[in-house]
Amino acid sequence: MVMHRSLIITLLITPLMFSCDSWATSRLVGTWKIKQVTDGMERLNDKTLQVVTLVFKKNKEYVYTGTLRYQETGVFSVKKNVLFLSNRNGKTRGIQMESLKRNTLVLIMTDSGKTRTMIFFRKIT
Repeated sequence: MVMHRSLIITLLITPLMFSCDSWATSRLVGTWKIKQVTDGMERLNDKTLQVVTLVFKKNKEYVYTGTLRYQETGVFSVKKNVLFLSNRNGKTRGIQMESLKRNTLVLIMTDSGKTRTMIFFRKIT
């Protein structure tokens, strides 16, 4: 009886876990412009950050445009609260999604012991 209940609960919860990932994936689709970057406790005010954008497409491809005319393309996926970006060179990195709302995306990235928080706003066209 206990095993039967556990099986039923597992069958009910498993689709919810996967649907949350696909919900987040579909919610990301669109163009996101950077609004604010915090490196540790210091807010970065570099004007060149205004060019930073992330574009997520329905076919799970992404385009990242950074400073100094840098551009990266690849595929993305979401597992729980982690956004995985796999670029065309085969490098994959996971970035924590602190928040994903209709028009706001907050990402937290840790690199070389430094934590950087990036706040993006959806670009309305």
